[in-house]
Amino acid sequence: MIETILTSSVLILFLTGLRYLLRGKINLRLQYALWALVALRLLLPFSLFESRASILNLLPADAARPALSQELPPPAGNVTAMPSAPVSAGGMPAVSSGAISGVSGAGTPAAKPHAGGLLFLVWAAGTGLVGAALIVSNVRFYRRLKRTAERVAGAPCPLPVYRAEGLPSPCLFGVFRPAVYLTPESFTPDERFRHILAHEYAHFRHGDHVWSFVRGLCVSLYWFNPLVWLAAVLSRRDCELACDEAALAALGEQCRIAYGRTLVGMMAARRSPADLLCGATTMTSGRGGRRERIALIARQPHMLAGTLACVLVTAALAVGCTFTGAKTDAPAPGLTANEALAALEKSIAYENGELSLTIPADYDAAEWNIHIAGRMEFDDGFSRSWHYEEDEGFSGTWTPGERYVIYSGDPDVFTSLDLDADLPGEAGGKETLSVDLTRYLVSDADAPAAQYALIRMS
Repeated sequence: MIETILTSSVLILFLTGLRYLLRGKINLRLQYALWALVALRLLLPFSLFESRASILNLLPADAARPALSQELPPPAGNVTAMPSAPVSAGGMPAVSSGAISGVSGAGTPAAKPHAGGLLFLVWAAGTGLVGAALIVSNVRFYRRLKRTAERVAGAPCPLPVYRAEGLPSPCLFGVFRPAVYLTPESFTPDERFRHILAHEYAHFRHGDHVWSFVRGLCVSLYWFNPLVWLAAVLSRRDCELACDEAALAALGEQCRIAYGRTLVGMMAARRSPADLLCGATTMTSGRGGRRERIALIARQPHMLAGTLACVLVTAALAVGCTFTGAKTDAPAPGLTANEALAALEKSIAYENGELSLTIPADYDAAEWNIHIAGRMEFDDGFSRSWHYEEDEGFSGTWTPGERYVIYSGDPDVFTSLDLDADLPGEAGGKETLSVDLTRYLVSDADAPAAQYALIRMS
């Protein structure tokens, strides 16, 4: 959803800028049709394909997919270390840097809330509220029409025409059975009646009785994004501009001035924000919208072929940048099992009193099965077995490219220390590696060169 929010926001900003840049120079019906791209992008929950042109390429690799992780509590109960610890020559117990000491858990702390779950609940609550307002607004409007509407016989319009009381202006309403509803003032004079019917029938031919509900759906889903509300306001304004243009094309240029007078007379009522959720195509406009409509009716804008070509090419580029996802490079070929095992052995080193290894970065860490164990013997005759997984507190997960300290302490206590690793083989068996780590537990100056001990097919 984050990708959709980012790309649709950029698309809205682009179309808003294009709208003001080409004001009066572009066909108004084309200007209105461009908003369908925004509705489609908002309702499309995924990108069509990956592209180098996508605006998502400008973001860091995981910026559009933030990790919403849940921090789980540690297991309840007590965790106790092995009582046998290495003993130094002085008789005092010596503990290596990674050894586990006794840890007592008195209880289990509560898990932190899941950030993604909280955000989803907030979004769902907002969507529910706005969606409920959308439904209530249209149900109330429908009941008002049903209560007061009277059929007008013989109206020169292919759609049913009704006379209704209490409307702010004439409108087209209904998704499945659209009809024109007129105020009592719409019938006189006859010239005004014809103008209003031409305007409302233009709404029907443009499918605005459906698009108005699509607009409400987008606002309900993206109620938190102010740019979506801006797009709803501007698209509704362009809806009226497109219908003015279509109505004048049907009535004829000789009716332009008279149509403008009709428009001024029928736009006395102001539009409220709640009108964005109503499916009726009312003729009301705010002060800015009224001024823009009258100015465009008077100017008779004409679009040049070059302007049309420029708009279409620019819109195509905008679609390519906002309907696509970030291009991800194909992963480089990884190591084979043999190469990964060889790289693992080559990484083994004893420096500054630490015996360490590094997991190869170009191999899937989930495939690794590594076991490190040996035996310790001390000056007082005490001896014990030693396991990296237990004595060094290993979590059990190997991370590609990460360095692991196997042991930090007196290297002379080990009488044996071996590493055994295996990986799935290409032929279905296993590739294995065995390394005698005591060969590395010497001073840095005498450390042997890395030696590939054994790789065999099992």
